[in-house]
Amino acid sequence: MVNEPRNLKTEQYADFEARNSQAAKWSENEVLQSLVSSRDPWIVDVGAYTGTSAVRFRQLWPDCELDCFEPNPVARDELIATSRQLGGKINVYPFALCNEEGTSTFVIQGINPGLSGLSPRNLNSRDSIDVTTRASDPNFQAAVNRQEITVETRRLDQVLQRDDRSIDLLKIDVQSHESDVLAGAGETLHRTRNVIVEISLYDFYQHESSFLAVEEHTASAGLRLWAITAHSRNPRSGRTDWVNAVYWRPPVN
Repeated sequence: MVNEPRNLKTEQYADFEARNSQAAKWSENEVLQSLVSSRDPWIVDVGAYTGTSAVRFRQLWPDCELDCFEPNPVARDELIATSRQLGGKINVYPFALCNEEGTSTFVIQGINPGLSGLSPRNLNSRDSIDVTTRASDPNFQAAVNRQEITVETRRLDQVLQRDDRSIDLLKIDVQSHESDVLAGAGETLHRTRNVIVEISLYDFYQHESSFLAVEEHTASAGLRLWAITAHSRNPRSGRTDWVNAVYWRPPVN
């Protein structure tokens, strides 16, 4: 006798198009606001660049306190200017955060300085449309990995060791080095309520990154994946190049 498969759909979810349409209305900002309950949250911004995210966070939480990390001196000057315009409590640090203390090479990109980081771009990339279509262009070659500078590196645990408050939101956008930042923030993660991290999933940089490496650090600190709030799909291959993943700390029963 063959058992007939049961139809587990309920009337509530009978119209999946309507359900998905409603779910798609959740913006990344709305997801973050639903998780951060404090009116004056402490936010740590790793990879703050010129202050775009600082402006965004101040729009969401006008009374938030910000600790911003940006090793690129040109971008940091703009970040400081932005911070002065915003006012309130904003600390700007010149360090590149990773899993060790000392110095490292920071590679400034000419095409898009926002893509600068601790790792050079991969000129043998098979997924980067720029590399595969413009590799022989001398102007492109001159702009990629345009300049190397030396920056100070710190562990987040070291920088924040004197402040034992809970962090309401940790944002990480460091161009494929997100797992290194998390590796240097083991103690900090245990007192962090929410994390949003851009995870690089393709060979854009010489340094490799992975979802698994990020999950290992967040899971060990008791954080759980809440949402994928943004992603970039490669228009040529259909693969996912990067995602914004939001992690949260479940309440203690």
